Amino acid sequence: MSGLGEERSQYDITVKLFFLPAASAAERKGLTRDALDLVLKELGVESIDLLIVSFPGLSFDGDCEWQADKKNSEQGNDIEELETWPIMEELHERGVVKKLGLAEFGSHKLSNFLEKVRIRPVVDQINVKDCCNVPPPLIELAKKENKLLFVSIGYSACHCKLPLPIPQSYNFNEVQQGAT
Repeated sequence: MSGLGEERSQYDITVKLFFLPAASAAERKGLTRDALDLVLKELGVESIDLLIVSFPGLSFDGDCEWQADKKNSEQGNDIEELETWPIMEELHERGVVKKLGLAEFGSHKLSNFLEKVRIRPVVDQINVKDCCNVPPPLIELAKKENKLLFVSIGYSACHCKLPLPIPQSYNFNEVQQGAT
């Protein structure tokens, strides 16, 4: 039974997966599978359209877009991020995930990451909460690599809280009506 209110073709399903700092790259493989299995089961679907992965310790904090991009290049753990990516590639190859994405990768981190992975992400989602402009080097890289940039300003992009796990009778219209 599908947890969706309409036919699957009426939806673009995006999942954002947040990895906690305590999870090693090896543990993330199982955690990723478990999380996606839960989403697929609860929604009653066989695949999701976009999986955005958020690694710990990455942000776009700074007084200006240039400072935020530079600071971002020194954040996170490049080795663990690269060691985690093969499970995303596997899920993509199996058809469980149609497109892959990253969260909070600045121009330097994204450029280095793209050079080292087999299946490249097509989305980079960033949150420019302190500086209100996307760093120009990231815009240029996105254009060059034909990547989509999803930009949110602050934490106000989403006004609703989704319950976990999502019940099969979940009605997205009710959440939209109750949003502030």
